[in-house]
Order: sequence, then C-alpha cells, then structure tokens
Amino acid sequence: MYRDFKSEEKLIDALNIYQEKWVESLPDDSELEHITFSKKFENRIHKLLINKEKEQKENKDGSVIYFSTTFKRVTSLLLASVMFVVIVLFGVTALRETFFGFLKEYNSNDTATVIYPLDDPSYNPYIAFEESHFAYIPTGFERTTYNYSTQFFHQEYTNEDGNYIQIHQEQVGGGVLILDTENSEIIKLDLFGSNAFYYEKNGNHLYWQHGSSYYLMISDIPIEEMLKIARSLY
Repeated sequence: MYRDFKSEEKLIDALNIYQEKWVESLPDDSELEHITFSKKFENRIHKLLINKEKEQKENKDGSVIYFSTTFKRVTSLLLASVMFVVIVLFGVTALRETFFGFLKEYNSNDTATVIYPLDDPSYNPYIAFEESHFAYIPTGFERTTYNYSTQFFHQEYTNEDGNYIQIHQEQVGGGVLILDTENSEIIKLDLFGSNAFYYEKNGNHLYWQHGSSYYLMISDIPIEEMLKIARSLY
C-alpha cells in the first residue's frame, strides 16, 4: 500500500473549502438568540466554569451564568472545531496511518506490517530526494504508466504477455507505512543495508529503503528478477 499524495492534496483542499463553508454557515447574533441547549448540557457547563454550591456557601449569595450570544458562539465554535479535527484526522491518509501505527505493533496478529521508515538504518536525511532509475528492466517490458509529485514517483511496466512491474518510490517522512501482509510469509532481505523484505499477496511485493527514499515493487515476475531490478538502482 502506498500513499497517493495527489489525492491527499485534493482531500486537504476539499477540507479547507468545507471549513470555509462551515464558518460562513455559523449563525449570526439574531439567529443565536433562538439557539438553546439541553438542561443536562447547561449543567455540565456550569460545573466546568464555576463551583456554584461552593460559591453560594462562601458568599451567601447565588451567582448565575447566562448563556449569552457570545457564549453560544464560543460553544458552537468549540463543538464544530472538534468535529472538524476528527474529520481531518481520519481523512488524510498520512495522519490516519500515523494514528493506527500507534495501535499496532510489527506484524501484530499477522494482519499487517507496520514500518517506521525513519528508524531504518539506511535512512540518510542528507541525501536529496530525487527520482531513482534502474539500469535493468527485463526484456520486453515497456513503461506504460508514470506519475509523480514532489514526494513520490510511480511507474509501471508491462509486456505483451500481460505481465507487470510497478515501482513506487516515496520520500521518507514522519509517520508509518502499513502494508497488508495478512496470511503472508515475510522473507527478510538485505538491500542497500535496509530492513528489506519480500512477501506474496495479490502479487509479489518487494520493499526496501535507500537514502531518503523507500521503494515498493509489486509484480508478477519471479523474485529473482525483482531483486535484479532493485539492485540495479542508481
């Protein structure tokens, strides 16, 4: 599984538009006068703002907190902000993966492999993120797909027999990468000194890291050929 930063950028733009529309839709002062809160909610707010009983005993007089239009506006903003943060947290892939990364351990329950790219011994923050090339591509394969952004490069090769090779290169950043390895045997490898591994699930998968990039190759060709491609990286 790899992240599509173009889709994430569109999602973030959509969320920003949503936030602008949400702010525009907030009630004005005249509309706020008709907004009411349940008694249970008001009681909870009272407890948060003031200990009413204690003040009455000490001062021997009561104090009343009025739900003014200003207070209603602040409360509405707080409630809506919480909802917006939740939407953003689970809407952006990078944040969602980071969140679930804290809930899983490496190969937890054999359902997924959680990778922390920054912890890989091959990570080198001083190497600029640039597109990698491969000196070896099996005969008969031609590149049919190519996508890129400031943080990833993705290409796919196919041949006349319908075989395919997908190579995804992405910049190492914070957070985690979660790969679906359920019911798969993980074969650990050594590629450029990284914690590389190979597994089979809906295709053959080869993961490794080099410098400031990590790579995920998915194909239906033998592992020997995939390793030959990976080792030809320059």
